[in-house]
Amino acid sequence: MSVENSPEDFIPEYYEIADVLVAEDSMSVSAAEVHGLLCGYLTAGADFTQERWMFAAMEMMDVSSLKHESSRIALVDLYEGVLSQMKNPDFTFRLLLPDDDLSLNERVTALGSWCQGFLVGFGLNGAHTDSSLTDDQLEALRDLEQISWVELDQDEDEEENENGLMELQEYVRMATLMFFSESHPVENTDDTDPDQPVLH
Repeated sequence: MSVENSPEDFIPEYYEIADVLVAEDSMSVSAAEVHGLLCGYLTAGADFTQERWMFAAMEMMDVSSLKHESSRIALVDLYEGVLSQMKNPDFTFRLLLPDDDLSLNERVTALGSWCQGFLVGFGLNGAHTDSSLTDDQLEALRDLEQISWVELDQDEDEEENENGLMELQEYVRMATLMFFSESHPVENTDDTDPDQPVLH
């Protein structure tokens, strides 16, 4: 008996995308920002193919072509894995951010970079206006813009900052799923409403 693997099973880790950037001599962008860009594109509603993703990724990395086949494979796996996560009804989507072994300040900076990438991708691919977005979407975009400039609160202790970072990460994760569900509605095949991620 064989078990078919989902694209989610092959989604690269944060350090793997960071290694791609190093291998391709792309030092002006972070792995978090690359993932945020992809998520912004995918949630904007317009058709976003794998080919368009590769072009967008290389443009953000400021390279005209990839030097290594392993880089192409990692970026393709990222695209397919993230799309599979977002379509999963169990909300398995997660942000691609550094682990706890990095400093709190580095992780806060990474979350800000992720949001910057998301806003770029969403803005470039969606062609949205204020009138085309719901109030929840507009509020979430304003929040993501604020989070993109997030900094540690020096008046709080490390535990409070850790808890605050976790809360922001979860908000960003659910906001992303909200955007995706709004732009990719699932047809209801029974009498019950499909579960939708809700921002509070």
